[in-house]
Amino acid sequence: MPSLRDNGALPGILRRDERGFTLAEILVAIALSLTILAILYSFSRLQLHNLRSQEKGMEVLARGRAAMVLMTRKVREAGYWPSTGGAPPSGCARIRSAAATQIRVQTDLNGNGTCSDANEDTTYAYDANTRIIQRSPGGAAVVTNAEIPAGNAFLTYYGQGSAAPLTLPVSDSRVIKRVRISFEVEVDDPTPYGKASGKKVRVALVSDVFFRNSE
Repeated sequence: MPSLRDNGALPGILRRDERGFTLAEILVAIALSLTILAILYSFSRLQLHNLRSQEKGMEVLARGRAAMVLMTRKVREAGYWPSTGGAPPSGCARIRSAAATQIRVQTDLNGNGTCSDANEDTTYAYDANTRIIQRSPGGAAVVTNAEIPAGNAFLTYYGQGSAAPLTLPVSDSRVIKRVRISFEVEVDDPTPYGKASGKKVRVALVSDVFFRNSE
């Protein structure tokens, strides 16, 4: 029986196998590889930008929450009069002034019968021109890049058990039992699309503050 070597079949097979890839096949393979790499790069880049946007949103949310905690705590403790058994000392009031853009609250933290010591007479005010929520005295900016949601006010006041807001100005601040603080904090969107379009990352915060101390 003749062998493959004898009839010349083996050299032919080796010659066909040794041909390798043609130029066209190599170019097609390179093109496919580049396409896959481009898709992977675009996907990774998109994910990176989304991650940056989410991080910026979390940063804005954390900053806004910190400011909200500070304001609600100060407003909630207003009207603390330990030296007079609950009645406001002369010249003091739980709410000294109440407006849609600012509130001034007083308390007697050290129990000395006055409301003029440090951190006892505090005003929070929103300036639409500078977009800053400011704390006085001291003039410190509690929140920057602040916006008030459409149809809302920075501060809304309610009476006892009422869902309807009080009409401003309130002649007797003692009827105010609840204050709603509402604002939004925004920063520039860090993604390329956001930068090109001027898009903002915005977080809204709302808190209802009930007074601990009555007058």
